[in-house]
Amino acid sequence: AAAVVQKLVRARATRRGFLQSVEAIVTMQRWYRRSVRRIRILRRGRAALVLQRRCRGVLGRRRAREQQLACLDLDEACRRLLHRWRYRILRRVRRRRAATALAAQAPVSLAASPAAPEISRSLPVTPLRPTPTGWAQMQQMPIPPQPGQA
Repeated sequence: AAAVVQKLVRARATRRGFLQSVEAIVTMQRWYRRSVRRIRILRRGRAALVLQRRCRGVLGRRRAREQQLACLDLDEACRRLLHRWRYRILRRVRRRRAATALAAQAPVSLAASPAAPEISRSLPVTPLRPTPTGWAQMQQMPIPPQPGQA
């Protein structure tokens, strides 16, 4: 009977040790899974920030390019307008010169005229390529008088 009692006591101690080991293993697994979950959440957050930053960079560069193209379109439109104004002024000046030349029955050249430097100074000169100050320069130019207002 003593051997049976010893056997039961040893089995109980072994079972208690086994249950403590199982409990310790479950605790370690819980700790490990919690730390892995935290790491994944942090990585996901960092990945989201990287994606947001890159997406905003692409959108910002696209927006800047669109603004740059819009500025070029505006500069081109201003240049065309200035050329149109210059053409009209030159046409007006040439008609006046032609009328005075016909009246005097003597051909007068625009370059030989004493008023030619004054006319060339009053006409707008546009750059060949767009400049950021082109719009400001156009706004500062004097508006030529209409025929009959001189």
